[in-house]
This record gives sequence, C-alpha cells and structure tokens, in this order.
Amino acid sequence: MVNVICSLGHVPWEQQFINSLGHPMFGVSVTKRCVDGIDILAAVRTIDVDAVVVSDGVLRVDANCVAEALAQGIRFIAVTEQPEVWRELGVVDVVVVHRDDMSAMVQQIIKMMRDHSEEHHAQQVVTGNLVAITGFGGASGRTQCALQLSRELAKHSSTCLVDADVYAPSLAQELGCTELNGGILGLTRLAELRKLSDISLHETSVSLENDLIFLRGIPSAHRWTDLR
Repeated sequence: MVNVICSLGHVPWEQQFINSLGHPMFGVSVTKRCVDGIDILAAVRTIDVDAVVVSDGVLRVDANCVAEALAQGIRFIAVTEQPEVWRELGVVDVVVVHRDDMSAMVQQIIKMMRDHSEEHHAQQVVTGNLVAITGFGGASGRTQCALQLSRELAKHSSTCLVDADVYAPSLAQELGCTELNGGILGLTRLAELRKLSDISLHETSVSLENDLIFLRGIPSAHRWTDLR
C-alpha cells in the first residue's frame, strides 16, 4: 500500500480526484489531506508517507517544504496548470491538469508513485555485512576485539564501529570520545522522524580514520528502553 498526502487547496475537482486516486484497484491510501505547506511539513515529519500530491490552489508551499520532503525520500507531485512555477521550487514530477480526463491524471500519478516505490526498494538492498562481537563475563576482550577488527575491515571497505553493549559501553572511553550527543540514541530518533540518511549517520557518529566511523553506545543501561 502506498501512503499519500494530498493538499489541493479546495480546487473544484478535489473530491473527484481524491475518490479516483484512492480507488482500491490502485493500492493507494490517502493518509491525510493537508490545508497548506505548513500542514504538509508537520505531516511528513510525523507519519509514514510515500508521496505528497499538491495543486496550484495550495498555499505556503516553498522550496524548503519541497526539499525537506524530497530529502526524506518522499515523492513530491504537482498537479498543475503552471508547471514552470513548481519546477522553480524543485518539483520534478509534474502532471498537467486535465479536468475533462481525470482518469488520465490519476493514471499518470499512479505510475510515478509505482516507479518511485521500485526505485526506493532497489536503494534499500543491503550490500554490506554485519559482524557482532560478543562474550561472557568481564575482561573477555570484546572491546579490543571489536576495535582492532573494525580497523582491519576499514582497510578494505567503509566500516562503522557500533558500541551496542547494553550494560557498560566502553568504546567511547577507550577512543577518547567525550562528545555525548548523537550515537545510537540520536540515530534511532532520526530514523523515527524519517530523517535517516548518509548525512545524519555522519552527524551522529565520530570519524576515527579513513573509512572508519564510530557510533557511540548508550551510557546508562536504562536508556535502552528509549529505543523504539
């Protein structure tokens, strides 16, 4: 099911369009109908959505609104009689209004969303490896093993060293990382807000050396319950 936000500004064909887009045969759910650009931003920050569909009638949509949606991997589609206006705001997907052929408009939008879904799925294919270091009791060598192994792996491929010790994470102390922000907790909060990206990963991690970054753990064991 593709989740869509619609913000059409009360155009005359709004209800007909919503009914056509949400027909069961298309597998599309109109999750929310927003009144303006501010409402759109609030929605994309808080709910799971795959696409935003807007029209010329919607107010307060600017380049920042479009950019934030696109940065989160959300398709931004404008149904418009003024394509160039939307392209100037950064909207790539434009559908020209055909009031006498609503079906053609909807079919075009459905195709755009399906193509986007396939592209997004292809980008999610995992190509790396996950290695977990575990041990029992104190002083079993987990910290040094993880640190040295990550340094060796980084010589061959980009590597992220993660301290996931649920009781007493010590890699940050071992590496002399005193910064308390970010880490696993910060990264999972960004994921919950659908802001997870290569940029956010590097903002919440520490660069140790070429192709090796470190994601600090959670200092207090009781904070693990903060993770969704």
